[in-house]
Amino acid sequence: MAYEKLSNFRGIFRRDDFDFISDISKVNEVCTQIRRISSMSDAEINKALELLNAYINKLHSFCIWLNTTLPDVQQGFSIVSQALESAINFLARHEPWQRGMVPERQLSKVKKDFLSGLSVLLSGIRAAFDTDIVSSTGINEEQMRRYFLDKTEGLGARFRYNTKGRHAFAKKLGSLGKELLITAARLLIRPAGSVRTFNGWLDFGEGRSMLRILADSTGRRIYFLYVARQSSEHDSYKEQLRTPPSKVQFEPA
Repeated sequence: MAYEKLSNFRGIFRRDDFDFISDISKVNEVCTQIRRISSMSDAEINKALELLNAYINKLHSFCIWLNTTLPDVQQGFSIVSQALESAINFLARHEPWQRGMVPERQLSKVKKDFLSGLSVLLSGIRAAFDTDIVSSTGINEEQMRRYFLDKTEGLGARFRYNTKGRHAFAKKLGSLGKELLITAARLLIRPAGSVRTFNGWLDFGEGRSMLRILADSTGRRIYFLYVARQSSEHDSYKEQLRTPPSKVQFEPA
């Protein structure tokens, strides 16, 4: 199911709260506790409440940090929170016979809502990395750089980056702030009129852009990145254009 792919972002975010909510063993444990509410003994109540409350708290912490009004993030958070709060309310029925009166179909719906809400949240997290949105989120430079290189959910699934040379794309990522990282991503994903062909290169950039990116003719092997407004880098960029990619060594990240 889609929610299982939340774990794909663990290496990108590297946050304790996200590690918790994306841990499939934790998700499965929550589902188990929900299913067992009607037959749960008094001794098991505290353990179940501890887990469900911890999950809500970690989810809240992550979504506050992500800091976005994206509909899928907000809706996913709402669906998951409401499902867990319903489960907690069932557990708060202190008498075993009261918990036993909760219909199985109702518990099945709570579990289904919990998992579907996580899938909606996943869609929102993917959308949060869109170049038109990411600047208004809590996603930082390091997470953006990891997103570039990630081969599952990130841009590394579409592009290969060179590590050879002073201006190798993979190396230069480490020197860019968030806004320039967003600019680089936008140039690669939505080049529109910002790309030209020259001497075998695809040359990404435009007059008002600070960046120039050189790729081979496929647009998938990304060789070099230059901050073109810096005169020394502009000169290096012009010099590199004279040597076609067929004569340049490419060492992928």
